[in-house]
Amino acid sequence: MVQLTLSHPAGQKSDGFEIEFPEVTVVVLNYNGKKHIRECLDSIFGMDYPQFKVVVVDNASNDGSLDSVKRSYPKAKIVKYNDALNVKMLENDINSPLRMAHFLAQIAHESAELRYSEEIASGEAYEGRADLGNTQPGDGKRFKGRGLIQLTGRSNYKRYGKARGRDFTTDETARLLATDPDLAVDVSCWFWVKHDLNALADADDVMAITKKINGGYNGLPDRKAKLARAKFFLLR
Repeated sequence: MVQLTLSHPAGQKSDGFEIEFPEVTVVVLNYNGKKHIRECLDSIFGMDYPQFKVVVVDNASNDGSLDSVKRSYPKAKIVKYNDALNVKMLENDINSPLRMAHFLAQIAHESAELRYSEEIASGEAYEGRADLGNTQPGDGKRFKGRGLIQLTGRSNYKRYGKARGRDFTTDETARLLATDPDLAVDVSCWFWVKHDLNALADADDVMAITKKINGGYNGLPDRKAKLARAKFFLLR
């Protein structure tokens, strides 16, 4: 299913005249559509229309269709966490417009706008990091950043597992924080609550929240820009 949504107009000049082209959002709904989604997206991206963006809303596909979209259509935005976000944010008291805005802005930055739930780098840089609890050979790769908030390190995986009554310290279970949409969201909410980020969101302190998540201020301008956008929609 494809849905077209008109947004703000954008001007373009042609032969001395300004032509208004409304920005169009093309929403593609996908569930295990690997056989068909390439043809659909090829057709959309082949349009001559100058002002459009594509959003693929996925319903927990397991046929590899999303991996195909990520590889071949980097301009397409993928959304597959809607249901989990709606449930898990409320379960973790991320329940005011300001708290939601800060949470969504931070995970949007960490996940490249929900495109990635696993760190792109190999994780070798974390090998031997005692401060992350990476004390066994292979821990760097095994406990690389996962979840929408990029949880990193054996110690953090163990703490999350203890909080949820599960073991996330094997190769297979550790990967679940990236491959299971519910867990990718849940671990992000757990980290948020454990570090008392709701209180910092209530204080509208993006600097302190960034420091807690990142350990520094990497990507701060992008985090602030995403926060401003989230506030525009949630705090009006």
